[in-house]
Order: sequence, then structure tokens, then C-alpha cells
Amino acid sequence: MQRDFRPDMTARLAGFSYLAIIILGLTGELAIRQTLIHPDDAGLTATNILASQGLFRMGIIGDAIMAVFDILLGVLLFWLLKPVNVIASGLALAFRFAQAVIIAASLMELHSALALLLGSGLPADLAAGLAALRLEAHASGYDLGLLFFGISSLFTGYLLMRATFFPTFLGLVIGLAGMIYIIGTGLRFLAPNMVELFQPAYGLCILAELAFCLWLLFRSVDNEKWWAAEISAARS
Repeated sequence: MQRDFRPDMTARLAGFSYLAIIILGLTGELAIRQTLIHPDDAGLTATNILASQGLFRMGIIGDAIMAVFDILLGVLLFWLLKPVNVIASGLALAFRFAQAVIIAASLMELHSALALLLGSGLPADLAAGLAALRLEAHASGYDLGLLFFGISSLFTGYLLMRATFFPTFLGLVIGLAGMIYIIGTGLRFLAPNMVELFQPAYGLCILAELAFCLWLLFRSVDNEKWWAAEISAARS
């Protein structure tokens, strides 16, 4: 790698990507899907989606853009953290990439649900019921993606705790967020009746990721410390 590589600028670009992911993710989940989708009332959900088709489509596009930023962020974090441990950094990237692919693929379930409501030719009640199944499949796919993101976060947390150019507390909170994501996915598939009770725990994930995002944006990385770690890794 050329010495003109700027870890501080890379960190700020990663922070911008992270901020975009947080905004798009929260908008799609809280401001769009949770206002339109009612899991216990397929008819009301269908009515809401048909009345707000543009908003529903924006949620799909927003999540697709989020997946793009997720891959970009994964690559940037790989470069920033590889002086600590290149294998762990590569694994963090691989699991984040898997999460992005799964979440992006699950967006087709949202598109299929809308297509069923708009032009399937089926009776309204049947179309609403089938659309609800598609929406549930998307929710399950999203949570499955979070399993891989949780594993990626565990590797990232480990790397942050080992890095001399990041504070240890970031590694601790990102690792904790990873555990919450993994547990949440397990509950979705093994104990779905507990999913709603577990929802408040995701607030800790938001705070942890926001802290990491803001550190990347405003505190960035000390170039000299990063290069010292890179040179030490190259010699070992």
C-alpha cells in the first residue's frame, strides 16, 4: 500500500456511509413499514399499502441503497482494521457482505406483495392474505440477514478492542450489538412469541452503531497510529 493512503479520510467516508445506512434503515423500518404493515390485520395492511404505494416503493428503493452503502462500508472498514488482524477483518467483511445480499434479496418479497395487491386478479381478501405472507417472509429474511451482521459485528468489535487507533469502548458496544442481533434472529426462528418483548434491546444497537458512526465522522483515525500498526503488521 502506498504511504499516501489517508486512513483519516477513509474513516470519514466510512462514517458517512454508516450515517446513510442508519438513516435509510430507520426510515424504511420505523417511518414506512411499521406505519403501513399490521401483522395481525392483513386487510388493513393491504389498504394502507394501496393508499401509500409511493411511500411503500420508496422503502424498497431505500433498503436497496442501504445495501449498497453496507457493502461500501464493509470494504472501508476492512482497510481500516486489517492492520489489527487481516483474517478477522476479512471475515467481518464477508459476513457483512452476506447480510447485504440476504437483505437485498428479501426486498423481492416486498415487491411481490405489492404486485399481488395491484394486479393478481385474485379476490381482495385472498390477495391481502398472500401479500401478508410475502411481508412476513421479508421480515424473516431481514432478521436472517441480521444474524450475519451480528457475526460481522463480533469480529468488528474484537478488532476495535485490539486497535491502537480506536477506543476500546467502541469495540465493547459494537460487540454487544452483535450479540443482540444474533439473539434477535434466534428468537425470530426459535421463539417468535418473544420477538416483540425483545424489540427494546435493538435500541442499544442503534446507540452503539451511532456512536461508532459519529466517531468515524468527527474523530476519525490518527494517521500516524494507523501507519505504525500497518508497519508493525507487515513486519510480523
